[in-house]
Amino acid sequence: MLDFFHLVIIDGRTIHSAIGLLLSSSALSRHTGIVRFWTDGSVVKNCTIRWAHPRIQPWGKPVPYQCPSCHCIQAWDQKGLGSEMRGDVEMHCRHKGEHGQCARHLVFEKSLPFKVLKGVEGAWVVFGIGKSDSL
Repeated sequence: MLDFFHLVIIDGRTIHSAIGLLLSSSALSRHTGIVRFWTDGSVVKNCTIRWAHPRIQPWGKPVPYQCPSCHCIQAWDQKGLGSEMRGDVEMHCRHKGEHGQCARHLVFEKSLPFKVLKGVEGAWVVFGIGKSDSL
């Protein structure tokens, strides 16, 4: 509530421009997604808001700590992943065991439509919102 009053009432920001910062200040910010409902006339609309980070939680989907094939912990090759997500994110297991290189890879697909709300670290991504919809 204090962050809301500071950003919206005192600083004069709109809720739309402050929502990324408000969500990042929450104690639950990286642990759960949010489903938002609103009405547009007689139509009820909704969207899903998830915290995203290209290395930890691409497109709001958590990266498993353990490879499901070789069971190596935190073996995901994240070379080439920048600080922003532009498209699908692909990660490969880099574990080399007695049987050679693990062949497991993960693909985190970009879901459309979406809108990015900037946060302090990572970003909040809104899925299921149209171009004409506002948060």
